[in-house]
Amino acid sequence: MKRFLTVLHTIGLIIACLSVPFAIFIVLRFSPSPVRVPEVTYADLTSTLLVGLTIVLGVVALMIAGLAIWGYHAIRDEGGRIATDEAKRASMQYLAGGEAQERLRSDANKIILAELAKIRESADLASAFQSTPIGGTIPIGEDKGNVGKPYPQKNKGNDHEA
Repeated sequence: MKRFLTVLHTIGLIIACLSVPFAIFIVLRFSPSPVRVPEVTYADLTSTLLVGLTIVLGVVALMIAGLAIWGYHAIRDEGGRIATDEAKRASMQYLAGGEAQERLRSDANKIILAELAKIRESADLASAFQSTPIGGTIPIGEDKGNVGKPYPQKNKGNDHEA
């Protein structure tokens, strides 16, 4: 008997759970509404849809702009990295070849020969001024006072008598 009452209570609870929401729906659906709901016209619907479309397009445009900036920076960085790697590879390949070393040797030889010519020219110039032995041209003890030409003396104090 106790089992029968438990089953009966369960069935009653299920019926109450199903019938109460249905009864509320029927009462609200068929009772007159205190607030009048405005009718939506096609113009109102179209303007609402266009406003929504404008907002969505604005958000999509901002997302595309962000992705474009991010993509530009990524492409620039990757392009710079690739260019640097390629330049290093090409320069190492050029320097490893015999052409670069031969060119460096020839340039070094040209610079050395030019500097050697300058040194020889300056040595020739220095030897041109040392044609007589040092100390043998001026007799010592003879007329030490008359080495050069005498300069004319200026009048001191009488500048207006010129």
